[in-house]
Amino acid sequence: MSIRYYISILSILLFQSCITLDFIPDPDYSVQNRHYRKESWDSVEIHLKPPEREYTTYGEMIIRHFSGSRDDLLKNKWLKKELFVRKFDGIIIVKSGITGIVPVIINTKNSEGVTVSVYRAQREMSYITGNPFRYDP
Repeated sequence: MSIRYYISILSILLFQSCITLDFIPDPDYSVQNRHYRKESWDSVEIHLKPPEREYTTYGEMIIRHFSGSRDDLLKNKWLKKELFVRKFDGIIIVKSGITGIVPVIINTKNSEGVTVSVYRAQREMSYITGNPFRYDP
């Protein structure tokens, strides 16, 4: 097996399980939070409507998933861990959906120029837009 074969397989696996997170912070956001009381990422909250306690939002997060649904993102512990690292108490989901993307075709050829494998990536991507928040002390 050639190195190209392994590179193509690796790129397919990486692209299929890709989740990206873009965080656009407000100017007053800081990782330092002396009032933060969460002891584990399990206690970070994901809300579909605003919580009843007083809170302050600190920007916007856009989470994209190239090979799954919105429900997969909400169940994913990766999102809670990201919020925990940034010292957020939770996130309020504002918008979610599926959007189209330009398809990607990966074509692998052998040394004679004959196509060995072809992979066409998915044309849809699920996304979630939310506002990370901290409870007021």
